[in-house]
Amino acid sequence: VNGGQSFTPLPSGNFNNFDALLPGTASYTAAPVRVSSNYSADQAVFVVIGNPNMTSSVLCKSVNGGTTWSKLSNGARQIIGFALSPVYRESGANGTAQKTLMGNDCNGSLCTTLPVRSVNGGLTWTAVSGVPSIASYNFVFSPLIATDHTVFLLVSGSNTSGIWRSTDDGATFSPNGSGL
Repeated sequence: VNGGQSFTPLPSGNFNNFDALLPGTASYTAAPVRVSSNYSADQAVFVVIGNPNMTSSVLCKSVNGGTTWSKLSNGARQIIGFALSPVYRESGANGTAQKTLMGNDCNGSLCTTLPVRSVNGGLTWTAVSGVPSIASYNFVFSPLIATDHTVFLLVSGSNTSGIWRSTDDGATFSPNGSGL
């Protein structure tokens, strides 16, 4: 409202909703928080909440500026980190880039991450193809994603570490350059 000069606490009942989203957790870790590029119109906010060591986590979304939350990741997916397209729009989306999230799925008790992608605002996720497994991933969307469809991926923790690139909104990746 005022460029971050002051902050207003969310309603006190706000975080009680997290109990229903991640039952049996006494304290929470929340990170990262991402907001829609169209926040003034759609009020969309995303956050990963989990127990303090993130062995159990869930991706949540609010469409009313954080007043209430709903659980997005379900089933076998345990999203522990994610990136939101810089042109994300909750409603009125007319292109894959406008509903795309890229994430890290913690896969198993050792939390070997698997890169995943959602093209419907986080409702469903599919594994990304063309990247090495058993690595750590950090996604960065091109600021021109709506026209160039480019997503960069920093792969670390494997013998194929480096920068990888997608030119199809994050569906597939290939190594990008050498020397890193």
